[in-house]
Amino acid sequence: MRHATLLVAILAFVPLASATAQEPPPVKVGDRVRVTAPDLGRRVGTVQLLTTDSLVMRLEYSIWPVAIPLASATRLEVSRGQKSRMGLGASIGVSGGVLLGYLISSGSCSGESFLVPSREACIVVSTVGGAFVGTFLGVVVGTMASTDKWRAVPLVRVAPQQDGRFGFGASVRF
Repeated sequence: MRHATLLVAILAFVPLASATAQEPPPVKVGDRVRVTAPDLGRRVGTVQLLTTDSLVMRLEYSIWPVAIPLASATRLEVSRGQKSRMGLGASIGVSGGVLLGYLISSGSCSGESFLVPSREACIVVSTVGGAFVGTFLGVVVGTMASTDKWRAVPLVRVAPQQDGRFGFGASVRF
């Protein structure tokens, strides 16, 4: 009976071990990462080399790689793609376009003209035109101003202790 209990316990953990073994490593060479450390601040760059105790990365706007000790890192995040700001740009653009179109037209539209029959129609046409131009410009700017989506990665450390044994530490945020 004792052997059967041991066998059931082992078989219960086999699916868990195989499921965790199939997960990709959280950080690999070539990933865009954001590291936060008290002495460095927050740094963004591309992973060049990853060892058990340090992370070598090429920072944004720099050609030289920098080694960051993982023991000093308080937070490590991996970029999971970029998020467009097109919607925000469009909403700011349409608001600004409507306001600017109205302000310009209310001061410059006079009575009747060849294109519009009245001053009110001139204001409406200018305001709608400003909304279209503002939306277009907002979409263009919002598309160019995309931001990264970050996912926090747990920091796991294995380090020698003073008595000759190894210690294991993990940092998980939620």
